[in-house]
Amino acid sequence: MSRGELSDLLKAHAERLGIAERCTWLGAQPQKQVFAALGRADLFVLASKKAADGDQDGLPNVLMEAAQQGLAIVATRAAAIGEFITDGESGRLVSPGAPDELTAAMAHLIAIPICARSWRGTPARSCARASPSTLASTGSPRRSASAYKQRPALRSRPCACCCTRR
Repeated sequence: MSRGELSDLLKAHAERLGIAERCTWLGAQPQKQVFAALGRADLFVLASKKAADGDQDGLPNVLMEAAQQGLAIVATRAAAIGEFITDGESGRLVSPGAPDELTAAMAHLIAIPICARSWRGTPARSCARASPSTLASTGSPRRSASAYKQRPALRSRPCACCCTRR
């Protein structure tokens, strides 16, 4: 949802990757539609970073809207986002411009949905499984997600590393 100056570039990139048919480009939507879409989501991801000219988001409203809807959040430590999201407690924060970290955090929450649900307003410890060290040991965020999927017991209960209540 929304439309920004990179929309056309993103659409062309989706074409090059062969995933365009799985992407829906809705453009700008009324707030009611945005909230309805957030209400249907399981996970909210915001990959912000400072632009080459120094421009940055500050604290994006959409992040607060996603939190208000009770979504598990993965975001980058850009601008003031770290003042709103506490890594491992109210979401997962990764380094800006680090796609492997972002992918690992998303893969973990997708592979073990109960972990995403545990972050919806509930404090949790930081997750070692979705960390850069996990990537180093497995070699790939995809392999990490694959390992979770192959272990059904992990999908049915929270992992001890990020979902154990304080």
